[in-house]
Amino acid sequence: MRYSTSSAPVREERNSAVELLRALAMFLIVLSHACVHSRFDLTAPGFGFNRIFVQCGVLGNLGVDIFVLISGYFLSGKGVSARGLLKLLLQVWFYSLTMFLGCRVFFGYSYTVGDYHRVFLPILFGEYWFCTAYVILFLLTPFLNLLITAMDQRMHQRLIVLMLCLWSILPTITGQYMYGDILAQFILLYMIGAYFRRYPGSASRCAAARGGLAVVSVLLLLSLT
Repeated sequence: MRYSTSSAPVREERNSAVELLRALAMFLIVLSHACVHSRFDLTAPGFGFNRIFVQCGVLGNLGVDIFVLISGYFLSGKGVSARGLLKLLLQVWFYSLTMFLGCRVFFGYSYTVGDYHRVFLPILFGEYWFCTAYVILFLLTPFLNLLITAMDQRMHQRLIVLMLCLWSILPTITGQYMYGDILAQFILLYMIGAYFRRYPGSASRCAAARGGLAVVSVLLLLSLT
């Protein structure tokens, strides 16, 4: 499958539920960064608001997962374009250069040769882990979509269950990551998002089962924490 070069992408109706979910993901990521980069003492005794606030740092991972799920939902239905890839790369480069200039001019930061590599080639040198992993996922999207199209619903389910077992359940139980790095996790989330796009009826059935699963998941996470 080739990357499309069309300058007139297909417009989709905005989904208010998805937009709300996206806003929630943004909030969780901002909250996570505020917690992680704060100066709270995690080893301080006692229990209070500050300690609860700091623990919110882990919610950033949830926000990232939501973003990739949404990407799988939309990109699996319309694919990607060379123009979209270029736009993504330029956005990352723009913010990388802007932050570099700000730190250099206003705060007097000094940079080594290696630092300049990461500033001007942030994707290649992995300066921002999410951006690098997301661009690689973006490049793989046409091939993932071919795989998704070739599978029926049952095979799609089996693939998701297999990846969940390998890169989520087993690592949680054993502490071994089974080579499930960030990109593998992104592919798993992409496949889940694509499943709900391809089989929307499966998401609207068994509301009680979904609610029960959500409660069990939260209780499991709390117990592990």
